[in-house]
Amino acid sequence: PKVLEAVVEAMKQYGFCYNSAIRYELAEKLAEISPNKKLTRVSYEISGTEAAEAAVSYALTYKQRPLIICFHSQYHGDSIGARMFDTIGGDRKRGFEAWQGGVLYAPYPYSFRTPLNVTPEEYADYCLWYIESLILGQEKIAGIVSPDRVAAILFEPVMAEGGNWIPPANFIYGLRKLADKYDWLLICDEVLSGFGRTGKI
Repeated sequence: PKVLEAVVEAMKQYGFCYNSAIRYELAEKLAEISPNKKLTRVSYEISGTEAAEAAVSYALTYKQRPLIICFHSQYHGDSIGARMFDTIGGDRKRGFEAWQGGVLYAPYPYSFRTPLNVTPEEYADYCLWYIESLILGQEKIAGIVSPDRVAAILFEPVMAEGGNWIPPANFIYGLRKLADKYDWLLICDEVLSGFGRTGKI
């Protein structure tokens, strides 16, 4: 009843239109509570799939670069674009293999598949090394792409469909350092971390 009452009152006050004043009030509130108050734009999307696709679209357009880096066992949605970003299972790519386009894949440090009995932190360091050394080609290793052709890294800060795994902190910080070093955008496709769903600040 409380939700219904709030909806009825909002309809009385704002009516029903796409560009109602409440959208702008919410955008200002999101900017106000964003970390370090660095949020300067808000794009309203209907679903997580649309949000992931919009973020990648904005990154490619803004950076004027054709590639993004994504991770194994990530899930970003069910549209054609989102299926190209994730690698949750081979069957999801069946029939869409030729659409893979400008997506480069790297391992994600989920601890149940840690090789050679290394610690989760050591495996996270390996995943970061994989990006810089095998994808970009550092340390006298021939890479597959120049850093200035990558627009962004897209990742789940807490892996959802791939098994509900939280990566070690050094992985998240390492991604931020790589993004800063190579002038990439860092896109967090968050679902399980709960921003905006954990109560009032």
